Amino acid sequence: MPEPVISVVITTRNRQDELRRALRSCFSQEGVPFEVLVYDDESNDGTEAMVREEFPSVRMMRRDQRAGLIVRRNESFRDARTDIVVSLDDDAFFTAPNTLKRIVELFERWPRAAALALPYVEPNARPDAVMMPASPSGATLKGFSGGVSALRRNVALEFGGFPELLVHQGEERDLCVRLLENDWEIKYADTAPIVHLYSLQREAARINYYGYRNTILFSWMRVPFPECIVYSMVATAKLLMYRFTFASLWSRIYPLGVGWWGIVQYWSQRVPVSRTAWRRYRNLIGHGPSAINDQEREHYVTLSELLGHRETSTFMKGSGHV
Repeated sequence: MPEPVISVVITTRNRQDELRRALRSCFSQEGVPFEVLVYDDESNDGTEAMVREEFPSVRMMRRDQRAGLIVRRNESFRDARTDIVVSLDDDAFFTAPNTLKRIVELFERWPRAAALALPYVEPNARPDAVMMPASPSGATLKGFSGGVSALRRNVALEFGGFPELLVHQGEERDLCVRLLENDWEIKYADTAPIVHLYSLQREAARINYYGYRNTILFSWMRVPFPECIVYSMVATAKLLMYRFTFASLWSRIYPLGVGWWGIVQYWSQRVPVSRTAWRRYRNLIGHGPSAINDQEREHYVTLSELLGHRETSTFMKGSGHV
């Protein structure tokens, strides 16, 4: 069999049904040989058995101690056998069979692209959710969303991957601002959109905790002085006031306090980027979900049901996995 030229990495924990859907979409890919790695971060719902039985060609990495997706994604940079690593959330899936082929083509076209931000949609997002402005293929962005992205493996390894002290949430911006500092780019791809359907198993409290904490830690570790002081204070105020309720006050104050205390804990971790790189980062647009209409939303939900509840579908064509 041909050697793979691109790797798909999925980190999962107790999301067997969503993972099955994601893997079925992976094995629909055509046009390039690829490998799929699954990191099972201490699941207890039969995830490992399901993958080994239904997807025997997957490189299954079972871990008996939970470490979080940042650690597992860093492991994938070391374990992958190819030069391109695609990170796919376990509650997301590909919608077209040529996505991996197109990613390979785009990296060849853009030699200074360290990462690709892949278009994605979120059919079950809140009505008031912020959508990404329409952007052309090849637009330079400030960053990427981790579960819908592709990176050059050698660049990720050169920069040490994601900072593992963050554990969960916000790791992408840390790596991206360092990439921009060193004249690498994050490009917006023109692949068919990935569908990200928020899992019912999402740990909202964990996500919020690390999201708030890590915003403050990022400001300390990467933002130049004195901008880091202003950024931290403004971010604290915004996070406290976002959709404010008295019931949520402690769940905001506590992780923000942990973040501020983390400045003392991780004092030696401060390696700020230059003001030039920081200004460039601030002026670029970010990566986010694309807006969709009701007809498109219905289409993507239907596709999710096809992938999740049928043994095969017309979308599933299997091809290039090795």
